[in-house]
Amino acid sequence: MNENIRVEKIGIMQPYFLPYIGYFQIIMAVDLFVFYDDVQFIKGGWINRNRIIINNELRYLTIPLKDASANKLIKDTFVKKDQKDFLIIEKKIEQCYKKAPFFSVVFPLIQTVMKGDYKTISELSISSIEMVSKYLLLSTKFVVSSEKFADTSNYKRSERLARICHTFSAKTYINAVGGQELYDKEGFLRMGIKLQFLKSQNSAEGLIDNNLLNVSILHLLMYYSPARIKILLQNYKLI
Repeated sequence: MNENIRVEKIGIMQPYFLPYIGYFQIIMAVDLFVFYDDVQFIKGGWINRNRIIINNELRYLTIPLKDASANKLIKDTFVKKDQKDFLIIEKKIEQCYKKAPFFSVVFPLIQTVMKGDYKTISELSISSIEMVSKYLLLSTKFVVSSEKFADTSNYKRSERLARICHTFSAKTYINAVGGQELYDKEGFLRMGIKLQFLKSQNSAEGLIDNNLLNVSILHLLMYYSPARIKILLQNYKLI
């Protein structure tokens, strides 16, 4: 993507495997979304796993990794390409959602992602996010930090994020609500960036509850049409 292109709003997040609805709300809320893949891998986080609902209970889908460590970057964390493990994940999804209204449309997309030629969890997770975004017809542009901003890797955390925003003349950086514990709005303002946090809300139509806000978007894909999900994606507030 041409860095001379100006955007108003940017989202910058680590790539997660089939992330929760709030992740896609950030994608929908911005003009440009940066996959932040050249930062530390977080063991026990959401980069290589997520949750689905089976018989009203939360269950994990976990992508197996080779020697995962917090000492490695996400982009350098390799997937353990054991076909048996991947088939187990696919089978779990199939058994859980085979009776869901949109299973016949969504499941082949999931299979395509799972069968891709990936080396790292970054590549696989990014593919899962791009697949969902394409299915939902989201128009947001994507870039990968290790490809576009490797020269900023030595900057301190907030300074690097601000520099990425400045590269595209963006005035607003939108982060997940959990980022309130890490980032200071006043500090970003001093660097010329308005920092906002996105907080998902329950649907006014009663189509989504707190449990569905905290599981993989896969659950929503299986039960609701893309048009309906896009309505749900608009149900947030910026704080």
